[in-house]
Amino acid sequence: MTHTPPTSRSVPTRPAAVRAALVGVLAGAMLASVPAAFTAPPRPPMGQPVLGATPPRPNFLLLDGSLHASPLQLAGIRAAGRSVALVDAGGTQVPLTVDDVSALVPLWWAPPAPDGGASPLDGAPADLAVDDALSGLLRVTDGQRFTGRISSAGQPVADAVAWNHPVFGTLVFPLDNIRELSLRPPGPAAPGVAAGGAGSPPAKNDRVLMVNGDVVTGFVESVGATVTISVGGKALGAPLEQIAKITLQNPSRTPDPLPRLWLGDGTVVSVARFGQVGVDGRVPVEIACPSLGGPSKKTAAPSKDRPSEAVAVPSIGASSIDLGAIAAMVADASRLVPLAQLTIASQKAVGDRRRYEPVEMLWNDVPVDAVSHPVLDAPDVFLPGPMAVEWPLPGGAARLAGWAELPHDSLVWGDCVFSIGFVGPGEQYHELFSQRVNGQRPVAEFNVALAGAAGRLRITVDPGEHGPIQDRLLLRRALILLGPPAR
Repeated sequence: MTHTPPTSRSVPTRPAAVRAALVGVLAGAMLASVPAAFTAPPRPPMGQPVLGATPPRPNFLLLDGSLHASPLQLAGIRAAGRSVALVDAGGTQVPLTVDDVSALVPLWWAPPAPDGGASPLDGAPADLAVDDALSGLLRVTDGQRFTGRISSAGQPVADAVAWNHPVFGTLVFPLDNIRELSLRPPGPAAPGVAAGGAGSPPAKNDRVLMVNGDVVTGFVESVGATVTISVGGKALGAPLEQIAKITLQNPSRTPDPLPRLWLGDGTVVSVARFGQVGVDGRVPVEIACPSLGGPSKKTAAPSKDRPSEAVAVPSIGASSIDLGAIAAMVADASRLVPLAQLTIASQKAVGDRRRYEPVEMLWNDVPVDAVSHPVLDAPDVFLPGPMAVEWPLPGGAARLAGWAELPHDSLVWGDCVFSIGFVGPGEQYHELFSQRVNGQRPVAEFNVALAGAAGRLRITVDPGEHGPIQDRLLLRRALILLGPPAR
């Protein structure tokens, strides 16, 4: 039989019923590798202090609706994601809606002091380490990730993958929703990601990496005990145990406007609904069904004016997780974009230099690779010399926050001017922020308003008093907040 691979999985090559198929969950045990770091105490009525209690120790930073940070202790997540129940430094519980909260991030997210001294909040950046014993990682086109392995129980699901997650049990994902299946523990670290970030377009063909290093490209027709791939109109089959990774040509999609959790085991999951936190510190969670066509109106994030819209969000599974397993949370995944995820539009040297090294994405000061799992998917952006770099801003970009920092090996001679600007219609440039960065003041924290209109973000490193020697910067925790959608 002659098979002609389609140019896109958006054409109806897979049954509509399969595309919309939702699967219940076989509830799994909690991850043994994730300690229960926090147990929720009995809670008084909202807005009243915990009498006789010592001030709680913060375990998160709250990024508010303007990306300003304040420490807090998370006590619970409530009511279909509409609000989070927080305990502040005075022991008072305060309800906040998703309009008030951009994200909850680890304490180490806080910048160092302007003079380079230690942050008042202890801790070092940590990766979300995937347990090699789990053997695999499934990446969804909207950025969600699920540790685990392909399920060996039951009959294979046509045009879909049954995936066994250690917490949420068996989940079924249509092939159209999958970006990548890593089926074996990773080998040596791959080279760093090239400048351009995760927004780079997918390959034209599906790609199957065998455990012996061979690569087969074509169109993946099915994934089960045998993986079938069409190559030049001929269907080839390979046993699952011989395959290390499957990368599908499906394009990346914007996340649905729902809360999203980063768990300590590397799982990243969008949430349709939260349940009430129990006294044991565990919160019931329903996983949202990813949208094939991008965000839809019925999945709009609930707010003060739209408290009931989340009810319409379908789910593909449910379980309960310990609050201590949550590494970070975004209140609306469609509104927070890491700078590192944007595709670089242009990069050029400034000053007397004609040549430059490409921008790199780093995490814990090493190049990002296939085994890196930064919190909020926000690795650092390394500018390795005097240069001007531009990114096209997503529609509705309202604010940019983060900080620039001299690397440790640049503290002696590094001396440069760091600036942020907006390039609008007619190539008009508007400077938004500028600061000299050197060994005496190696950190430049920024939180600037953006125009919200179509344009480009330009970040420039200009050489200072000592010329271009060691003038390189790390852009850390750089996040772009998008304005709320029109109502």
